[in-house]
Amino acid sequence: MADRSLLLRWSLAVLLLSVGINGVLVWWTQRVPAEPLVLVEPTVAPTATPSPLVVYVSGAVARPGVYELPPGSRVVDAIEAAGGMTDEAVAEAINQATRLQDGAQVHVPAKGEPVARGASSVSASAPAGKSDGGQMSAPLLNVNTATAAELEALPGIGPTLAARIVEDRETNGPFTNVDDLKRVKGIGDKLLERIRPYVTTGP
Repeated sequence: MADRSLLLRWSLAVLLLSVGINGVLVWWTQRVPAEPLVLVEPTVAPTATPSPLVVYVSGAVARPGVYELPPGSRVVDAIEAAGGMTDEAVAEAINQATRLQDGAQVHVPAKGEPVARGASSVSASAPAGKSDGGQMSAPLLNVNTATAAELEALPGIGPTLAARIVEDRETNGPFTNVDDLKRVKGIGDKLLERIRPYVTTGP
């Protein structure tokens, strides 16, 4: 009887151990492995770099011409880029604090230079023939005193025609009225009417 009772105990122990081992194996094979933690760097959208401003500076400055300026520049910055005002400049005739726009023209009037009737004291304007958000256009350009570089700012007037205008007034004398510009080779009725709003022959 003692041997039979001992055998039953061993059998029960083996059965329980087998059940426990099977349970552990089932749990181990069915468990879902944890996914590794991945750190994602935040994406920062690139900021657009503002384009530089290209402006034309004319009139009583040391070096009239086209200049490239940083965004947010003002009239005073354009004048400094052109070498500053000359002794003939009328500084109080323009607002040097005006903020510039791309394609603007900054004209610094000289002493005795006629100013268009109703023109603003701000001589920063869009290229000839265009509006600049409500600003008034630049003063009229005197074709009898303007340099070739200043004449090139007129619509339809390139380096060749600008040189011809200067050469004509030096050879034939000053233009007495705007219509006299037709005596310059290459300036016909159509081109004359195009530049008429922007030029003068003097007081």
